[in-house]
Amino acid sequence: MSKTIQALARGLKVVNVIDAEDAPVSLKDLHEATGIDKATILRILATLESEGWVYRGIGDNRYRLTYKLHDLGMLILPTNSGHPVKAVH
Repeated sequence: MSKTIQALARGLKVVNVIDAEDAPVSLKDLHEATGIDKATILRILATLESEGWVYRGIGDNRYRLTYKLHDLGMLILPTNSGHPVKAVH
């Protein structure tokens, strides 16, 4: 059995929920979708905000992903073997 880092798993779960939604998400939306305690979600969001991964809309307090995830995805190129490889710049 592999060991995982629970805080990282929770943070990625929050990112995945924001990514999957068609519209910006509220704290309530994130809590309902993940089952993670609201106080924990707020700490995760504060970390993601400070690192440039999410931002809140002006006046609505709903969360959106920045282009950081997109930019990271653009660094991955498919190979003939079917395994992704990081692009060399």
